[in-house]
Amino acid sequence: MAEDARRRGGGLGFIPWLLGFAISTGSIATLVHYGIVTEDLSAPIQALIDAYHEGIGIVFDPIEPYVRDVAHWLGGLVGWDIHLYPHWRHVFLLSMVLFLAAARVSGGAGDLRTAALFGGFGALCSLAGALIAGALPLGGDARSEAVIFAAPLGAILAALMLATAVDALLAGRRGYAVLVFAVALGFAAFFAFLAAFGAPPYYKSLRAMGAASPGLLALGLFEILLALGYLVGGALLARVLLNDSVQVGLVMLSGFLGTALLFAADAALKLAAP
Repeated sequence: MAEDARRRGGGLGFIPWLLGFAISTGSIATLVHYGIVTEDLSAPIQALIDAYHEGIGIVFDPIEPYVRDVAHWLGGLVGWDIHLYPHWRHVFLLSMVLFLAAARVSGGAGDLRTAALFGGFGALCSLAGALIAGALPLGGDARSEAVIFAAPLGAILAALMLATAVDALLAGRRGYAVLVFAVALGFAAFFAFLAAFGAPPYYKSLRAMGAASPGLLALGLFEILLALGYLVGGALLARVLLNDSVQVGLVMLSGFLGTALLFAADAALKLAAP
């Protein structure tokens, strides 16, 4: 049955595709509006964004007070009075698109252990990265914007490392697990250096070009590169059109495509308005 599910595309049916598309498009469009295109949207597009906010509010509104309490407690341990800004929700959802897609594909193919590892580590690490990014206001200084980029990025890399390495250990592939840890630590060190020393000058240039939050812009560009990596890498390595990696890449890219169409429609509506 697992093989049959894999032939059908890993069980990634219409409803999961549509849900992933809606969540990723809504989160990316909101972050773009917060940090890049900050002007008012046309009424129909704003109504769609508001509907997305109401939809995720059904899940987030009841739990956010507890999340804020946890964030406040953690901040107290290091002497940081944490105030969460609204963008934390959307950073979390954007980070989770990869792990939800990977978990859905693995679960649909019958690999429940891998699905649970990606879903569990993805949720914990994405929440940690989103809370750090959400504790800083958008449009701050270069160092703050670097953290807004680096924290979710580091969380994504950590979750990928942990899920892949633990999966390899449970499967008895200790050498592969060690290799994953070594490569992931190398990437983490590189991006930490980039965020601390290399990014601020570029952020100043991006802000001069009109980006209200260069950190969000950099995070979005990285997510696009990661999606392309899954898409192209999966196709080249497996030589199968709809293998697991390709499907994950398609889900991630669909949100960016949806956002591009949304803002193109917004521009067209504004041009057509009297």
